[in-house]
Amino acid sequence: MPTENIIINFIIKDTGVGMLQDEITNLFQRFEQANVHTSAEYGGSGLGLAISKQIIELMGGTIQVESQKWQGSQFSFSLKFSCITKQEQLDAVHEKQLLDNISKLQTPNLTGKKFLIVEDNQITYIPRPSKQFV
Repeated sequence: MPTENIIINFIIKDTGVGMLQDEITNLFQRFEQANVHTSAEYGGSGLGLAISKQIIELMGGTIQVESQKWQGSQFSFSLKFSCITKQEQLDAVHEKQLLDNISKLQTPNLTGKKFLIVEDNQITYIPRPSKQFV
């Protein structure tokens, strides 16, 4: 029985501030945002859409954006997926169980260990008391 392909269309809409057409030009570039005021007003690093675009393209898709100033934006992309047979599903479950068992054997014991986590972005920093793995 041959494997069939399906195409799933994804559409993400928001009702935010939207963008002008010239602001969309560099939107998918790393460390870029719609305009210089966006970062100051809303924060963010300008990486989210660049990473999303790369992942979508690696999966064989393309991403589009439509936006109107003060009316929001719509991002859309389509991806092709392969449907698998019941036997392939069973084989995948057995393989996952095998990999889970192997990973349990290779997991280091972190009991009583201390970790230092360093964050260089004030926006994502959340102060937490020091904790140990128990």
